[in-house]
Amino acid sequence: MRFMLTSTYFQDGGFLLPRDTWDGEDFSPKLHWRHPPQRTQSFVLIMEDPDAPENQRTHWVLYDIPSQRTGLPEGSQGIGVSGQNDFDTVGYYGPSAAEEAGPHRYRFTLYALDVASLELAPGAEREKVECAMQLHVLGETRLHAHYEHPRA
Repeated sequence: MRFMLTSTYFQDGGFLLPRDTWDGEDFSPKLHWRHPPQRTQSFVLIMEDPDAPENQRTHWVLYDIPSQRTGLPEGSQGIGVSGQNDFDTVGYYGPSAAEEAGPHRYRFTLYALDVASLELAPGAEREKVECAMQLHVLGETRLHAHYEHPRA
């Protein structure tokens, strides 16, 4: 079986719910995964916007997600350790596209690791998380979504 990341709120390539964006309530979306690789001891989740004008923007870094988890509820808090996003905050920062920008793509990447903890302090930057997990990735899966400003 293939390691898979899904959401009951949108299909792969579909549109995020407005409430899961900065223009709404800014909840993190509900996610679910199945069939992680054997020997998985934790997960890392990274959400990014590859269409951001200045470079891809990181909206969410979550690490040390326990291996017994099979998903994250909408607006999840207290699961895993939140890292710093590219908006100078820690935790989830929902999409907020400019009216004239058109739809942006958002990529959720879930990594299965062979260690229970990356032993990083809360609020670690994406680069530190990626460096710490580099030799521990057993597998990864992706889910893609779109978001466009409601008045576009």
